[in-house]
Amino acid sequence: MSANQPIRLLYLFDPLCGWCYAAAPAVAAMASEYGPAFEFMPSGLFAGSGARPLNDAMATHAWTNDQRIAGMTGQVFSELYRENVLARRDRPFDSGPLTLTMTAVRAVDPALEAQFLHRAQTARYVDGRDTTDPAVLAEIASGLETGLENLATRLVSDEDLATATAARIAETRNLQSRMGVSGVPALVVRTAAGDHLVHGAALYGGRDAVLPAIEAAAAA
Repeated sequence: MSANQPIRLLYLFDPLCGWCYAAAPAVAAMASEYGPAFEFMPSGLFAGSGARPLNDAMATHAWTNDQRIAGMTGQVFSELYRENVLARRDRPFDSGPLTLTMTAVRAVDPALEAQFLHRAQTARYVDGRDTTDPAVLAEIASGLETGLENLATRLVSDEDLATATAARIAETRNLQSRMGVSGVPALVVRTAAGDHLVHGAALYGGRDAVLPAIEAAAAA
């Protein structure tokens, strides 16, 4: 788009969503190409009332979907992830701590959100680390930037962080309702002419699929 035709990319996602991990190469491309015009919008799909026990049924469902994603996109879901994350029964399937962490990172520098999400997804799906654990999240975020000290404590006790995160989720859900979007990932291209939805298939095709899809949506 030219300077006279501003564009914003609104990426609707949940950080524990396997299909959002499938979109990781597209997310990296969008963050690189569009910079500050690319915005993460967490949906809270698996946070709050959407959190659930990581029981046998949930683990089986997740692994089945993961194998579909791996076959379709080549994204890695390791045995370490299966053994050290999906096999655990002492922690819930809850994206709340991850979403809080992304909001904390955003408050320091929005450009760091993409880097943090990539680190968190790699830690979970490749390295087999539990990214519902505030201590693990604080370690993943360490080194990104100053301003993230005492993060593990903040994830469980910082009311301002919780309020800011809830506001982000509410904004995302309002956009989902207006656009008729029920699931994630999804991408809304916002121009002066209005909002345009990019269908999910483009998000799973990486850079070569998503960038032309964005240009087409912006020109619509």
